[in-house]
Amino acid sequence: MDYQRIRGLVAKSDDSTVEGKLRKALAGGLSSQATSMKSVFINGYKFDIVDRERCRKTQNSRIMVEADNQEFYGKLKAIYELDYYGSYKVVMFRCDWVDIHKGLWKYGNGGVV
Repeated sequence: MDYQRIRGLVAKSDDSTVEGKLRKALAGGLSSQATSMKSVFINGYKFDIVDRERCRKTQNSRIMVEADNQEFYGKLKAIYELDYYGSYKVVMFRCDWVDIHKGLWKYGNGGVV
């Protein structure tokens, strides 16, 4: 299938449901700019990038993700908000991940990840 045919099929799809609206937004593509943020609130939780909290007492840049019955840990390096022309916005995190099988990372200031 070529791209124009797929876009045509999506344009004709039912947009009375959340799934249909999402399909149309995704088929329309991203706007040309993404927003970079240092901090974001999502579902009542605050996330900061590592650079923002260097001199702070609280730490909100650590990430834990559960997938396939495993836990993955990382540090939040960047936050981007992708805009689908105002229909939907998606927040994406860029992380440095820790290999939990090789042990803990220790920092000079005594911090442990």
